[in-house]
Amino acid sequence: MTGHRDEFTHVFDMIVTMSSGARTAYTVKPQVRLASGRFVDEMQTIAWWVLKRGFAHSVRLLTEADIDPVSGHNANINAALRDVDAEADHAARTMARTLRGVASIRELTLRLGLEARGYRALLRLIRHGDLGPVCSQRITPCTLVEWKGSTQ
Repeated sequence: MTGHRDEFTHVFDMIVTMSSGARTAYTVKPQVRLASGRFVDEMQTIAWWVLKRGFAHSVRLLTEADIDPVSGHNANINAALRDVDAEADHAARTMARTLRGVASIRELTLRLGLEARGYRALLRLIRHGDLGPVCSQRITPCTLVEWKGSTQ
């Protein structure tokens, strides 16, 4: 986003569009960068231009204090699961679909018998919402999960 006379050029870290169509521009900075107040002053000017130009409906500043450590940990796991293993994914889905009650990811991995491939396939089921932790926690092999997907 650039001001009227190119006073600032700011690249936002995220632009989030809600289902209502409202857009929020997010910038992410470490809290230590905010101590002097200079960055916050700059962001006030940038936010004014964002609203004036209609680039977004609001501007938000996020720091590490705004990020839940559990969500951050689990997001890092999800980001690492970009690989595709159709065979392991199918086997994990078929087995997990029959799950009644809860089981640990470790137990399901052992039951699946595919070692690391099976573990990653189970994590992908969690990422897609078919398996879900029974409580909000860091996802580890000890995490208890339950089937949340369809049974068909």
